[in-house]
Amino acid sequence: MQEYSKIVADYINGNRNKKLEDNIDFMKLVIEKTNNKEYYDNCSDRLKDDYNFVMYLLKKFAEDTSFISKISFRILKTIKSKEPRDIFEKSIKAANYLAKTDYKQTENNQEQYFSSEEILSIVYSHIRIDFELINSLINNNLNSMGFGYLVDLYGLNTNILNFFALKMSAEILEYHSDDFKEIIHNGFENVEDIEQLHNICIDFTRLYDSSLASYLENNYEILEESFNGIVVDIITNWDNYSSKENSVNLTKKI
Repeated sequence: MQEYSKIVADYINGNRNKKLEDNIDFMKLVIEKTNNKEYYDNCSDRLKDDYNFVMYLLKKFAEDTSFISKISFRILKTIKSKEPRDIFEKSIKAANYLAKTDYKQTENNQEQYFSSEEILSIVYSHIRIDFELINSLINNNLNSMGFGYLVDLYGLNTNILNFFALKMSAEILEYHSDDFKEIIHNGFENVEDIEQLHNICIDFTRLYDSSLASYLENNYEILEESFNGIVVDIITNWDNYSSKENSVNLTKKI
């Protein structure tokens, strides 16, 4: 992202660029640099509906209920305006039957193929946004990212739930990896002492979604797959670790 530094400065000084206003990395840099949510208005329609970008804004400006309501209105309006043949509505129905198969949609006499992973990713994104919006609007910690709702929808399909569990675990670690590393380094004096991390991983997950934590507790393989990458990274870089000054120490909570 370093190559953006001069372009970001030029953009902030008033040199708008429509192409870059469709670039998630660039617009996040602009917002981070200025801490100004008004740049959201400059973003392309596609970017305003982008899951990762919306989640970034919801977390960054969580306390600004007016701005959160603005985002909420757009998302709800977008969802309600879709035609019945929209891929999201079709994916909701299709996902009940999908595990490893593909789904075909005919649109304007042209066939489009969506893998089960693509379809489930769409379902996951919409449900996550719904829960984040609710959590932000009521200004409350639900201790849930929506996994319990996913269990209610797809509880009879292990393949689908495993996919969602891996997806949600990855999202937790994407946003809270520093906290997890802090907990491990505070809990073990030396890298050789590291053992029996399963309970720590489960308790850490429970801070963000208790239903997901229970699922991981009963599905050892998914738990290992979810945390293996970050655990290997911690062990490999043990001697190079330095605690983040602003990292939240959650050790006491788990």
